[in-house]
Amino acid sequence: MAGSRSGELWGVRNGSRRRHGSSQSGKCRRRVGGLERLVGGLEKVYEIGRIFRNEGISTRHNPEFTTIEMYEAYSDYESMMNLAEEIVTRCAMATTGKLKIDYQGTEISLERPWRRETMHRLVEEATGVDFNSFGDVESAKNAAKGLLGFKTESSENTSLQACSSVGHVLNEFILDGILRTLLVKPQLQGLVQNKHSESDQIVKGFENPHILQQEHAVTVFETVVESTLVQPTFVLDYPVEISPLAKPHRRYAGLTERFELFVCGREIGNAFSELTDPIDQRSRFENQIKQHNAKRAAMDKNVKSDESKGDDEYSYEVSLDEDFLTSLEYGMPPASGMGLGIDRLVMLLTNSASIRDVIAFPVLKLQQ
Repeated sequence: MAGSRSGELWGVRNGSRRRHGSSQSGKCRRRVGGLERLVGGLEKVYEIGRIFRNEGISTRHNPEFTTIEMYEAYSDYESMMNLAEEIVTRCAMATTGKLKIDYQGTEISLERPWRRETMHRLVEEATGVDFNSFGDVESAKNAAKGLLGFKTESSENTSLQACSSVGHVLNEFILDGILRTLLVKPQLQGLVQNKHSESDQIVKGFENPHILQQEHAVTVFETVVESTLVQPTFVLDYPVEISPLAKPHRRYAGLTERFELFVCGREIGNAFSELTDPIDQRSRFENQIKQHNAKRAAMDKNVKSDESKGDDEYSYEVSLDEDFLTSLEYGMPPASGMGLGIDRLVMLLTNSASIRDVIAFPVLKLQQ
C-alpha cells in the first residue's frame, strides 16, 4: 500500500499491463487476500512481501520494494494511526535505542503523539486556495492551472483537463509535489500572491513555474528537504474521488477516513477505514475506470511513440476485481487497513540517503 497516493491501491488488486526497461509488456496480477480473510472470520491479518510498481528510479523510488500490509476487524483509521506510531517507535528503540534520531544531519523526533492535519488544510496553507470552497470542477481547474503555471493551450495540462471532480483536481497537487513541498517547509512563503486570482496565479520562487510538474517535482523536493527539519505527519481525510477503497468520512461529506504518513517529507505509510459496502465499492470502481480511460484517451493524443506510451501510468488497461466485490457481498465486518513501506523506514532508521542502500539487488538504470 505504501507509495500509493491517489487510488493506486485499487490497481494492486487488479490486473494491469506494466513495462520496465526493455522487458516485454505482460499481465501482472497480485492478490491481496487480507480483506477476504476478514470476511472468512480472521480478525487480524498481516502480510510482508515484495511489491512491483511501474515507477521511476530515484534515491527514494525503486520498481521493486518491500511492504507490510495489515488489516484489523472492528477498528478504524484512528486505530491505524496509533498502530503506525507504535510500530515505528518500537523499531526505532530496537535499532537505535532512542526516539530522537539523526537523518542526514537533521534531527527527527519520533516521540508521540505525531502531528495530524487534513489534506485540504495543508494545501490551503501552501497555496492560499481553499478547494472546499469551489462549487464546480471548472473553477477548481482554473485555479489549479494558475497555481501550476499552466497555459490554457499547453499540452502539459492534459491530465488536469481530464479531471472530473474537485477531488481529482486537488490530487494533481499531490502528484506534482506541492503537498510534499509543504510538508518539508510548512510556512513556505511567496508561493501564491492572491488566492482569489485564477488565471494570473503562478508559482513564485522558481524561475520556471513548471518546475513542480512531474519530472521536476522530485528535484525541487530534494533541494528543499536537505536543509529542512521534517517531523512525522499524518495527512488526513482525502477526497472520496481519489480514495476508492476508503470508507466515507463519518462527519464530512465528500471525504474519506484515510491518512498517509510522512516522515522527512517521504510517504512511509497509507491507511484507511475500509469500505465494506459492496454497492458503493462497485460504483467507485466503475467511476475510477471511467476516469482512467478519460485520462488515457487524453494522453494518447499527445503520445509520439509506442515507447513513451508504454511508460505512462495511464497506458495500461484496468478491470473490475469481481472476486473482491463478491467477498464484500458475503459481508465484511467494520475494519481498517494499513501499508507501511519497509524500505523507506529502514532508510530512516539506518540514516541511508538512497533506497539503493537498503535493497540487496536494486534495479540498475539502462545504459544509453
